[in-house]
Amino acid sequence: MIVELSIIGVCMLILLTILVTLIYLGYFSHVEVKAGSSPVQFAGKPFAYKSFKDNYSGIGFQFTKLHNLTAVQPTDLRNKLSEAVAVGIYFDNPNEVTDECRFTVGLLLVGQSDCEEVKELLTKEEFNLETFPDADNVVSATFPFKGSVSIPIAIRAVYPKLNDFIKDRRLIACPSMEFYEKDYIHFILPLDKHKEFKFYKNPDDVQASDDETNEPVKVRSSRRNSSDSSFDELTLEDEIA
Repeated sequence: MIVELSIIGVCMLILLTILVTLIYLGYFSHVEVKAGSSPVQFAGKPFAYKSFKDNYSGIGFQFTKLHNLTAVQPTDLRNKLSEAVAVGIYFDNPNEVTDECRFTVGLLLVGQSDCEEVKELLTKEEFNLETFPDADNVVSATFPFKGSVSIPIAIRAVYPKLNDFIKDRRLIACPSMEFYEKDYIHFILPLDKHKEFKFYKNPDDVQASDDETNEPVKVRSSRRNSSDSSFDELTLEDEIA
């Protein structure tokens, strides 16, 4: 009898631990989708980035490289870099493009990271450096960020809500951007000035013809693996190519 009660107690403790962990990671968080001003004040801020054309499964690796670049710097520079906000921007529908999806990974330079020392380092590491535009209107949602483990939970919780919100209102919102602050992931899709958010420079790209450049691009979401950010069937289209 004592053994059986002990087993039940252990099982309940395991279940309680799992439940507490899921709560901590935001599994039961309420997701509110809004249209209006951006929850991240990026207008006029420097943005250092690299662009890629690959399967979206490679996004997690690029974020890891970005983190490692910060980790190996001297203490003072590392502290400055730590104030930057990691950003992922996604331009293609992986259900249609598969292994040649365009995406950008970079750092929004805010606080102490917005300094010449950081800019010189990132330029030396072959990052493109541009200025983020303003957006009068965006669709956005925010989710708790407790490290990489919470990312797949955020993906599954947020993008279906964004999808419903955009489709129900017949909005045009693109590209999809994710801002990783200390405690939150902000999912942001501009409702205007779409071309100004095309931070994409890949030296290996073949230049598109004029006809291809003028062809509207459908930016839809699709599942990516747990180390990545993701879309989920967002019907978004605009001439961003």
